[in-house]
Amino acid sequence: MQTRRAEVSTPGPRLPVVLKEITEKLLQDDWYRMSTEDRARKYYIVGCADQAADLDGEGTFSRFEFPIPTKSGPLSQWAVRSQLADNKPAHFLMGARQNIERAGVPPAAIDCFLAGEMDDLSDWTFRREVPAEERARLLSNFFQAARLSFPDAQSVELDSDELEEASIEREKSCLKQLANRYLKIVDRWEQLDRLPFDHPQLEEASRTFLYGFYRASVVLCASAVETQLKHIVPSARDADGPFSIIQSAQEGKLIGRYHADIAKDLFTFRNRVVHDNRDPTHDEAKAWLGYARKLVGELRVA
Repeated sequence: MQTRRAEVSTPGPRLPVVLKEITEKLLQDDWYRMSTEDRARKYYIVGCADQAADLDGEGTFSRFEFPIPTKSGPLSQWAVRSQLADNKPAHFLMGARQNIERAGVPPAAIDCFLAGEMDDLSDWTFRREVPAEERARLLSNFFQAARLSFPDAQSVELDSDELEEASIEREKSCLKQLANRYLKIVDRWEQLDRLPFDHPQLEEASRTFLYGFYRASVVLCASAVETQLKHIVPSARDADGPFSIIQSAQEGKLIGRYHADIAKDLFTFRNRVVHDNRDPTHDEAKAWLGYARKLVGELRVA
């Protein structure tokens, strides 16, 4: 039997590349799952055809790639979250403090440091069982978090390693969100009725609903209905509000009272979402998406 030489390469491809390649195989049904009888332990083979070619010697699969495990620190996490307006420096400091307290550092010593009353860390004692490498990581995270609590935190510049760390953190966060939403997206999609027409705004409203962005879905639903109202009331001016256009449509016998009342309620709810920061529930967003789809369908034939 010929010994195969393996070329080890680290780190392997970044997550966007890995996810794309794995997804292509999943969509081709080119995978299988192995598990123990109780299914408590399992692993997957993705790319069965290429695996068979590898085992049969029909191809040379000599390159071995795997990721280098990373643990993002407060600076990289803060840089990523602040991009989404999730900027809570106190949150990182509290978490880092709790971690070093659990590792044995006295709370009083931490308070003295934060108050600027300590010149050294002689009072920062860790439990014996905490490895030196873990102590260094905990201290680094705490000092990073403390730096973020300074008034000039927004001027913090990440070094090249921290930028790389932030990039990986961003990729993992996106993947985690997609995985958590996937089953819900499928379930919500199954609940939508088929529509006999094409409508870009309703498509966008439907997709934002699927992904759980209920505020955006409500706003897009109202926008779709308003656009359709303007189509059936050509005299409507750009400055006219939706309620004024609804009244004109009613006066022209272009919309009945039932549908006019639903449209008014939709725009009223939209205003509460936009101006009063109303956060729609799943059921509310689902209901308004259903109403909007029916309204647009009715207005298209008006």
